[in-house]
Amino acid sequence: QQQMPSLPVIMLTAHGTIPDAVQATRKGLFSYLTKPFDSKELLARALHKASPHHDAPFVPINCAAIPENLLESELFGHTKGAFTGADRNRKGLFEAADTGTLFLDEIGDMPLEFQAKLLRVLEDGEVRPVGATRSIPVDVRIVSATHSDLEAAIEKGRFREDLYYRLNVVLLEIPPLSRRREDIPLLAKHFLAQVCERGNCRARSFSPEAMETLMLAPWKGNIRQLLNVVEQVAALSLTDIIPESLVQNALRNKSSDIVSLAEAQSHFERNYLVELLQMTGGNVTRAARLAHRNRTEFYRLLHRHELEPKIFRHS
Repeated sequence: QQQMPSLPVIMLTAHGTIPDAVQATRKGLFSYLTKPFDSKELLARALHKASPHHDAPFVPINCAAIPENLLESELFGHTKGAFTGADRNRKGLFEAADTGTLFLDEIGDMPLEFQAKLLRVLEDGEVRPVGATRSIPVDVRIVSATHSDLEAAIEKGRFREDLYYRLNVVLLEIPPLSRRREDIPLLAKHFLAQVCERGNCRARSFSPEAMETLMLAPWKGNIRQLLNVVEQVAALSLTDIIPESLVQNALRNKSSDIVSLAEAQSHFERNYLVELLQMTGGNVTRAARLAHRNRTEFYRLLHRHELEPKIFRHS
């Protein structure tokens, strides 16, 4: 920052704490991220950075990841001796986010009993730590996100209607991946590049057929599922170009549907060819002899499964 004051600095760590995040932000850090990095969080951070309080703390919490009995202490804090193990006073995330933004991810999974306590904090503008006798005023902007249908949850009695309207002042909908398929090629290539940077990865691109399969998939798991599929096919690909068969197998692993006989035969055939080429070090003549097929027919099988014998010669 001394050499290039306008250069944004971002810290990504797997061992982040709230005090570290607050201290780093006050020292001029552009953004402080903790692993694993959530994209639904990317939008919340963008809103925070565009606000007049962009220099104040941004504090995220996943409501579904915190046990119900710890959620109140995590958000509101606690006093020493409030419960077993509370050996000191501890600030909650509301206090840590004071004058800034508190991001409540997966708000739809928040326990119903705690929703009433959250509503009271939003209406009164103050929190009472567990075990405390007085409340503490806080000035926090709330950004919340959910994958759930909150209106349906209200009808089923799983989410408070008054809290819903208190939170739902401005609604921003992030469309699912299935409604923005034009982003899939760019995302898939980006994820593949990331995977290859992290380790030894032969794959460098997708075949046209593989990319078409990605484009047509339902993607119920959205971007997280796409990333998972790319990681699988990158690890399993034995060629520079990822074949369609690997993408199909990775997508099938995400459902309980029984594959067709033709698909099962194709999968077995490809694995069989790979094993033969590994055994023979890429020698097509020997591999064809072991398979009891002539070279022309064997080459045709290799072409069908997008296998290059030369990549096995150094195995």
